[in-house]
Amino acid sequence: MERLRRVKKSMTAGSLVDLGLIVLTGISVPVGQLAAVMDAMAFSRTNEEEADLLGAGFMAEAGYNPAAAARVWQMIVDEEQSAAVKRQKPGLFSKTHPSSAKRILTLQEFVTENYSEKEDDPGGRERHVAMLNQYYMMLMEDQIDTNRFGRTKSMLERHVDIGVEQSRIDFFYGEMFRQRDEEGDEAFAKEAYFRATQAINPIPEASRNLGYLHLKEKNLEQAKHLFRQYLALNPDADDRAMIEFYLEE
Repeated sequence: MERLRRVKKSMTAGSLVDLGLIVLTGISVPVGQLAAVMDAMAFSRTNEEEADLLGAGFMAEAGYNPAAAARVWQMIVDEEQSAAVKRQKPGLFSKTHPSSAKRILTLQEFVTENYSEKEDDPGGRERHVAMLNQYYMMLMEDQIDTNRFGRTKSMLERHVDIGVEQSRIDFFYGEMFRQRDEEGDEAFAKEAYFRATQAINPIPEASRNLGYLHLKEKNLEQAKHLFRQYLALNPDADDRAMIEFYLEE
């Protein structure tokens, strides 16, 4: 309702600006209307702060510890500080949204004043890690594709701390080093992939990608061994025909 009222008010003001421009210049350019639309689309900092506090309240009512909301924002700050690619100037988001540091402080103060008795649920943490393990390959593939290797490394380090399956973490360390491709990274990638192939629950793709690295270095027997290992672990692989072609060649 607040937003609807603001839109109506902004559009009315924008129409008056456009009418004035027509009278002065004889040219019809909807400058005021465009400005009104842009203003209406942006949430204010107050809106964002209200949303944060409402969200924390809903978390508490649902039985969760709302202190986790501030911890999530702290994780985002840590990841951004570790990111290899940073904006040189504040973007539109930061102009219309409270800073992360401000959000953390506001949430901490709100939770301390209203929900200090809430505690973390160890069982919830275990369910969270189990869910992460289930979807980890998909989630981290999307992260790797961002090419923000500093942020990826920060996330992998945190995943070790919370108990994500080590073979999955090792695989994505391999992916990160292979794609970053700085001096020494190929050796780091091979080591990480190798650890992922030796785990109790080995990652099939680690065998394949390690095989490609050995193929690149003309270590043909080792590459063949790893490709066969990949197919044994993943007999229905989408790229089975390609791997079999390499084995025949």
